[in-house]
Amino acid sequence: AGLTGIIGAFFLKRRIDKIFAVEKKNAEHSEELRTFKNRQKRRSEAVLANEEAMRLLQKQREKLAKNADQHKTKIETLDKEIEERQQLQEKLMEDPDTILSTSGQKGQERVAQSNTIETDPPQFPLRHETDKEFPSFELLGHRLTEVK
Repeated sequence: AGLTGIIGAFFLKRRIDKIFAVEKKNAEHSEELRTFKNRQKRRSEAVLANEEAMRLLQKQREKLAKNADQHKTKIETLDKEIEERQQLQEKLMEDPDTILSTSGQKGQERVAQSNTIETDPPQFPLRHETDKEFPSFELLGHRLTEVK
């Protein structure tokens, strides 16, 4: 049974690799497909990283649970973090775009806005030459006298 499973897994992996190769080739020419593939990849990486983090947190919690009285606060903190990571995992599986694309989209929006926002010209001091011996400058409505 073990050999059959290994051979089956090998052929399954080959078929999946062929499918992904076709998608990759098509993605080279299609921006929409490239975006889709990138989103899938980011979601997969995020889900796997989150699962690994939850596993490590659970392992740490189990070690601390041996002396639960001493580590009560740490255990409660770990429980809360594990719970939050489970919620994140559910959100990643339901709608990864809201979590994964938000920062990238916000960055693009900021870049777009920075190109369209009109800024005030810099406030340089205005020089008044009325008194040659003690010239003065005006900066933001205040007159400053230069003393030599």
